[in-house]
Amino acid sequence: MGRRRYQQHEAHTNLTPPEAARELRCAVEKIHGWIRSGALKAINVATCLGGQPRWVIERKHLDEFKAARSNATLPPPRSRQPRQPRSRFAGTAFYGPEGKLASASRT
Repeated sequence: MGRRRYQQHEAHTNLTPPEAARELRCAVEKIHGWIRSGALKAINVATCLGGQPRWVIERKHLDEFKAARSNATLPPPRSRQPRQPRSRFAGTAFYGPEGKLASASRT
């Protein structure tokens, strides 16, 4: 019974990458990528530090990561002004029969 209580307590404070991936609904490889890039803090609990890492993610670090990536921190999108239709002849020069520049407004 003591072992089970310890496992339940540890499950609430520390997560493995597969558990974190299940919670975030993403691939385990994505979790490993975030750990490698430093975006998600994790602890390497492997016996041999030169070998394959065994990552443990603390609950508080996962919560911080989720808060940092939440869309609640983004400012609301700016409303766009409707575009004014452009004239087909904007920027077009009109030349008269003598090759001289004529005015854009014709009468």
